[in-house]
Amino acid sequence: MEKRTKHSKGSERVLDGNSVYFTRIDGLFVFILIPVIISVILSFLQMGFLQGLSAIQFYGFGNYKKLFTDSWFWSPIETILCLL
Repeated sequence: MEKRTKHSKGSERVLDGNSVYFTRIDGLFVFILIPVIISVILSFLQMGFLQGLSAIQFYGFGNYKKLFTDSWFWSPIETILCLL
């Protein structure tokens, strides 16, 4: 079912379900998918924030290796699994 709305200067615009649907898809991309993709890309880099953008280097899986060998990471994970 179509709704017609009046805008300024008497122009009419047809609103249907597709306009609402595509707005939600845009929000999904802008607020969820794009930040997740950027975070995954940045997780493979090593950055020195005080040195600026010139200090960015590709680090590969080194960040993940550090993460999974660090006891500060595994202690909360064990606690969460015990609570489940």
